[in-house]
Amino acid sequence: MPSSDPTALESFGTLAGNWSAYEEHLRKIFSRDMVRGSLRKVHEPVRCSDQRFWHCISEGPDESDRHVNPCRTQRIRWLAWIIRSANRHPEIDRTDDEDADTITPCSRHEYTVVLKRSQNGLSVRTAYCVR
Repeated sequence: MPSSDPTALESFGTLAGNWSAYEEHLRKIFSRDMVRGSLRKVHEPVRCSDQRFWHCISEGPDESDRHVNPCRTQRIRWLAWIIRSANRHPEIDRTDDEDADTITPCSRHEYTVVLKRSQNGLSVRTAYCVR
């Protein structure tokens, strides 16, 4: 049962350290919340494809050399909450420019979501832990 706390972490240990089961669990959360979740930032729809999953849970210098980042995997539930709460939650900061929206929860959460702006609206670009 998911936590009612939108900033609860999704722990690897809850699945007895089984990476395959953990990855499948994370994919289900991502698909439900991000891909099929009718995501909106205020009144603007936000698109997200399954292909963004790997980018949101991994990091690396280029697309061919990315590695799972535990900080990102633990925060998989945060993406949808942050996008939906961007303009109304007092702990979330936003910066907008012509090409992208960057949504950053307060420094105590140290996490950022980047949305790409195009003629078709907003789409999820990535999410990462700020160090």
